[in-house]
Amino acid sequence: MNILVVTTSAWRNDDNAGNTMTNFFCDDKKNDYYNLYFRSDIPDNSVIKSAFHISDQEIVKNVFRLKKIGNKEECKYSNQIKNASIIDSVYKNRRSKKGKFLWFIRDLLWFLNLNKTNLKQYLEQVKPDVVFFTASNYIYIYRIVHWIIKHYNYKFVSFYGDDNYLIREKKGLSYQIYYHFLRKFIKKNIELSDLNYCSSPIHSDAYSKEFNRPFLSLIKSRDFISRDEYSVNKDNIEFLYIGNLYYGRWKTLVALANTIKKINSELQTNHILTVFSANSLNDKVKEEFEKSGIQFMGKISPELVDGLQKKADILVYAESFYDSTAKYSFSTKIVDYLYAGRCIAALGSFELASIKFFKENNCAQVIDNPQHIYDNILELLNNDNLRSKLAVNAWNTGKNYCSKKANSQKMLEEINKLCQ
Repeated sequence: MNILVVTTSAWRNDDNAGNTMTNFFCDDKKNDYYNLYFRSDIPDNSVIKSAFHISDQEIVKNVFRLKKIGNKEECKYSNQIKNASIIDSVYKNRRSKKGKFLWFIRDLLWFLNLNKTNLKQYLEQVKPDVVFFTASNYIYIYRIVHWIIKHYNYKFVSFYGDDNYLIREKKGLSYQIYYHFLRKFIKKNIELSDLNYCSSPIHSDAYSKEFNRPFLSLIKSRDFISRDEYSVNKDNIEFLYIGNLYYGRWKTLVALANTIKKINSELQTNHILTVFSANSLNDKVKEEFEKSGIQFMGKISPELVDGLQKKADILVYAESFYDSTAKYSFSTKIVDYLYAGRCIAALGSFELASIKFFKENNCAQVIDNPQHIYDNILELLNNDNLRSKLAVNAWNTGKNYCSKKANSQKMLEEINKLCQ
């Protein structure tokens, strides 16, 4: 069976979305995988045989020239890491009026029926049995995917890693107009799909009620076989965060670091917060990190993440206390943290699915109010038994909820049924 995985950016293991796709499909040796994406970067994973990309720059440049758009990419797994900049990217900066205007232009140009010859040739070469679409927040990608499904009548599976339908952010008029049309395309996408998956039980339940049709949960999974021993030097504890800094996460990390700095001053300890991220720091974030004492280490190879997390004293899960954008999202980082079998400190609003998960399963020291950071962190530092208990609970929770058998294997069985 041939499965075409559609992603916004190239399928790369150093990207959260790409890493999730690799986790879903890397153990499947029966089927062949291909990637259709909409950026100018290059895929980097060991799963796909080839890829095809259509960049928005091509759409803008070629609309009046009537040239064929899109190019095939032969993929090699190099495990290289790319940087991503905070705030300065149009793709990440949803508040950019200029960015929204460019989105409108790009979507309009695709609607003008660009030359799809190269795309058709690639699809006819690959002959997908199933299209697996990681749902986007860009209308033009929905247009392309829906054209493919209607034109070729492929089986269609959609995965909603984030919510772009229920959450209504209070922003400018251009955003509200764009969002109005985006919701229509998301609804149409759900109707076209043979199977719909969401990234957490809370997310799937919310969508099931909203659209009156079944949504299944699909989360990143691991093989929980044996847990490494956990012990720490209580006078020099290292807090470790690995991940993106978007959506206010960096502010939460600064608040935690300031708390650690205060406790060090009071108790004459040497605790530290270490942060790894592929995100570049702008001047403001860099200054705040330095003032708070964060040890920023930059990017890290995906191959090294497991080892670092298993050696950590306390793993930090950080979300915003004020931004509800990730309300229904279940971060891929959660599964990796549970797999490490370490003590976890989870900071963020209780409205978020991820924070609720930690709280309900008692597998982290949950801090859902910035005013409570000091007391909760001090308790964690002074209580060896609490840290050990949370580490064991984290591992057991992962074993119960995040096993391969309960997630990716079950999903592949459902996809196989579609083609029988």
